Amino acid sequence: MPRGLFVVLEGIDGAGTTTVAYSLGEYLTKRGIDAINTFEPWTSIFGKELRRKLASEKEANSNGLDFLKLFIEDSVIHNRELIKPALSKNKVVISDRYRASSFAYQQVQGISLEEIMRMHEDKDLEFPNLTFYLDLKVEQALKRKDGGTEKFEKFEFLRKVEDNYKKLIEMSLKYLGHVILIDASLPSGEVKSNVFKSFDEFYKKYQD
Repeated sequence: MPRGLFVVLEGIDGAGTTTVAYSLGEYLTKRGIDAINTFEPWTSIFGKELRRKLASEKEANSNGLDFLKLFIEDSVIHNRELIKPALSKNKVVISDRYRASSFAYQQVQGISLEEIMRMHEDKDLEFPNLTFYLDLKVEQALKRKDGGTEKFEKFEFLRKVEDNYKKLIEMSLKYLGHVILIDASLPSGEVKSNVFKSFDEFYKKYQD
């Protein structure tokens, strides 16, 4: 196998990225594939501060640039301490969200895509080999989230995030790698099965 494989799960809040990411990790482990699960925001001091802000309705309405800087600094540490070392050991790294989340969400908070990309450009962050986008309408996502209080869970905000994700995918940005759309409106078991099947097909080609 060439240098490790980096897989990312993306989607609006409520799409099921966390559940599917960890299910994929378990699936690969059972098959004897050396896989590791992770997530963003990560566990650095920047990631913890970001999660604190997201949980505060007052601070969730603060300057989007603050969020972007925290996302980037957290990702730099995440890459240095976990992602890059794991990939260098030929592991499959599965991340519940990554840079595309920052691109999709911070644009809604008033920062242009060009500025977001510029701020990411010189940070030596890994590019995913494969991104699964869990495609789910905002109405369904909010029902699943059961009326959460975070700003990111409000309808109009998520609708714009959804639009941004679709535009990023259409642009075929290097920040996403190869993108596979998954219908996340299906029952959970079917969603996971479709991800597993798609991963197996991609992994086989990746190894050849």
